[in-house]
Amino acid sequence: MARYISNFIKIIAASLISVSALAQAWEPTKPVNVVIGFAPGSGNELSFRGISSLIEKTNPKINFIVENRPGGDGTIGMNHFVKLPNDGYHIYIASHQGIWVTAEFANPENKRYQLDDFEYGLTLAKSPLAVIAHHESLTNTPKEFIDRMRNTQKPISIAAGSGAHKLAYEYMMYNIKGNRELIKTIPYKGPAQAGQDVAGGHLEFGIIPVAVANILVKSGKVKIIALTSEYRLEGLKDTPLMKDFVPGMNVYAAWGIIFPKGTNKEIIDWYVVNFRTAINSPEGKQFIRDNLMFAEPREQNPKGFEASMMDLRKQWIPIIKEVGWAN
Repeated sequence: MARYISNFIKIIAASLISVSALAQAWEPTKPVNVVIGFAPGSGNELSFRGISSLIEKTNPKINFIVENRPGGDGTIGMNHFVKLPNDGYHIYIASHQGIWVTAEFANPENKRYQLDDFEYGLTLAKSPLAVIAHHESLTNTPKEFIDRMRNTQKPISIAAGSGAHKLAYEYMMYNIKGNRELIKTIPYKGPAQAGQDVAGGHLEFGIIPVAVANILVKSGKVKIIALTSEYRLEGLKDTPLMKDFVPGMNVYAAWGIIFPKGTNKEIIDWYVVNFRTAINSPEGKQFIRDNLMFAEPREQNPKGFEASMMDLRKQWIPIIKEVGWAN
């Protein structure tokens, strides 16, 4: 009997410890500051708002407040972000190509952070880039677009909303031997602004994430010439792939959550668990499909996220050095 009582007490004690640990697990108790290094309407913001709304829906006490700090292809926002407190109430929605690949080449004079100045969370979503044109453009196919890039007799400006978009342009121009004397990229503070100028007829072409271009396509203001991806998207099965005309042209926009250096693991775990759950929920999967994105399961944890970013650097930095980084 004494042994039974002793075991019973141990079970009760263990249960109390578990309940106590659960009760003390970290979660936000005040609004979370979400820094985004681009103007409103970017893929960073679109992906974050869509997924975070599912978390807010199930837990009304949690509130995310987006703070846009555009400029320098995200470097302005990052320079600000890495100085913020590591208390769990400040996160950054990073552009993968921008933070890990292009910033050090496109904006070396503005970049004030190193790749060990923050902690990794998880990737939210990815979306292929789209080569878009104003709806009245006479260019409709990848072949026609490439012919224009090679043989134009008149200046052409191509809108680009980030360093990743310029990277796609540089890779294409290098491989097709485009006319760099007459063709230039015009940088914008975000892909939404780049797309809007194409839609308004101020520029004929642009390169932006298809997730951002989608609303302009649906409105009939722009058309998609091709996607810079390996595979066709479910919602755009008839859209050509630029890789079939420019081998190896496989550039994605991608967005993930990072934290100030020294953020407690318990805090990071809360974000990873809750955002991963939201991404993989039926509602999350539907949101991703509807917005022409896709999820990468292996990047839905800090180690997988970091490993993938190191792979991204190994893949694209040698290419940048080979093709150059024209102004």
